[in-house]
Parts: sequence; structure tokens; C-alpha cells
Amino acid sequence: MRETTLTTQFTQKMKARKRLRISQAGVASTVGTIMALMVFLAFLSMFTTQYIPLWMQDNEVQYMNQVENDMSRLKSNIDILVVNNVADFTLYSPITMVSGYVPVFAEPTHGTLTFQPNQGMINVRYNYSYNTSTTPYTPIQYSTNLTGGSISLYAPNRYYVAQTIAYENGAIIVSQGVDKQVVTGSPPITAEKKGLYKNFTIALYSLMGQPASGYAEGTKGVYTSLVYVERFNQRFYEDWNITDNVTIEFRTRYPYAWMEYYNKTFAKANYTAGTDYAITGFSAISQGYFRFTITIYGLTDFTIVKATVRASIEGTGG
Repeated sequence: MRETTLTTQFTQKMKARKRLRISQAGVASTVGTIMALMVFLAFLSMFTTQYIPLWMQDNEVQYMNQVENDMSRLKSNIDILVVNNVADFTLYSPITMVSGYVPVFAEPTHGTLTFQPNQGMINVRYNYSYNTSTTPYTPIQYSTNLTGGSISLYAPNRYYVAQTIAYENGAIIVSQGVDKQVVTGSPPITAEKKGLYKNFTIALYSLMGQPASGYAEGTKGVYTSLVYVERFNQRFYEDWNITDNVTIEFRTRYPYAWMEYYNKTFAKANYTAGTDYAITGFSAISQGYFRFTITIYGLTDFTIVKATVRASIEGTGG
């Protein structure tokens, strides 16, 4: 009887030990799984909070560079039409509309392409007089207005700074707000000063068509064709008795970019501020537009190229 009891106790102890071993193995397996999940989640968290933003920032930087290149191609096409005076011939310029992205983790950034014709303005005015028998010479006032217009792409970047890249009056402008603007594609403007000779040439581009705005996957094209172009040259010889200075008034969304560009252009041409030219501070007009003026003193040769270009955005009916 005693032996039976001992055998039963021994059997129960063995079963208890076996159950303990099984329980310990289950706990170890569970702990291992939890640790593996924690490592995976830590890696995933690091991937989404560190690597994804850097990857997408790089994608958006590349996207902005691509759009700037596309706008430069658009500018080049318009310059080709104007310089060669090619009317009734349409050129197509593709604009990239979306950035790269990270599948599953981050969506691409979509840009909005906008065409605003007849917005902004450039006014050029001066007085001159011909050498005639009239004494004193009767000054004749010259004045011309040309509405500019712009084609721009706005990218609401989430990982890189939001930007607008615009084509306006022959220039490519990158804007990150009113006070952060720069001309990255030079407009057709030249300034020169040699002794008493002082020359200035400006091209005035007017974009016409139907206003339009849109976005798309891939690319969206801009169609451009030349309507007309004319060139006007005014030579201020001493015996013409110039009675006024050339004043150019600008109305634009990008005053900082234009004012900085003209200051640099005049400095390279050895123009002296206050003596050869003056630029007024800009003032707000309406609807995001600003006005400023440039006065150029004592020019001996002044040339204006005026061109009207018809533009439209693919697929918008513009």
C-alpha cells in the first residue's frame, strides 16, 4: 500500500515538472515573439519618422528642380519664337506635375499649373524731341503699356518648403513667399555703359489666352505661339535735346525678385545707383500684386522689344 502511494506521488511530481517545462517553453516563445515585434516596430518607427521624410524631401527637391528645368524649356521656346519672329507656329512644353513617392508610406506631391493672362503690367515712358527748327524744341512724350501675364506651378510640398515656380515677362522666378524670391532664368534684358555711351534694352512679353488652372498625373503641356513682335529703338543724341529720363513701371507678384535682378544687372554694367538709375521701393496694389518703378538717367540708346504670345494649358480648354 505504501509502495503504491509513493509511486502515485512520484508520478504526480513528474507530471507537474513536465507541465512546468511546457509552461516555461510557452513563456519563452511568447517573450521571443514580443521581442521580435518590438524590434520590428522600432525599425518601422525609425523608417517612417526618419528615413521616409528624408526620402520624400529628396523627391520633392528633385521635383522642384525638374519643374524649374521644364519652365526653362518653356522660356526657351518662347524666346525662339520671338527672336526668329515665327508666327502661327505652336510649340509644346511639358511640365512635370507630380513628385516621386514612397509606395505604401507616402503619397506623391501634386503641383497645380496656372495660366494668368493679362495680369500685371509694364509701362515705359519718356520724353524726347527731334532736332527741328522749332525753338525751343517741343518734347514728345512716348508711353507704352503691356500687360504681362504668367504661367506658374505651385507645389504644396510637405517635406520640403512649398514653392511657386513662375514664368513672367521672359524670366523664371522661384518664390517661397513675398520676401523670398529670386530670378533663376534671366529675362532678355541688357545694360551697357562705356564712357558717355549708355545702352539699355528691355523685352516686354504679353501672354494672351483664356485663364486656366489644373493638375494631373505625369505631365501637362503648355502650348505657345507668337502673335506678333515689334522692335523699337530710340537713340538720344545730344542734338535731340532729351528732356526727360526713361521710367519703367512694373506691376508684379514678385517685386523682390525683379528689384534684386535689376540691381545686379545694373551693377554688372557699371551703372551707379542714384546717378545712372534709381529703383523705388515697392507698394501693394491689389490681389497679391505690387508696383515699383525704375528710372534710368542719361541713356544714349534705348531699345524695346514688344511681343504678344498666345498660350494655353493642355486639357483645360484654355
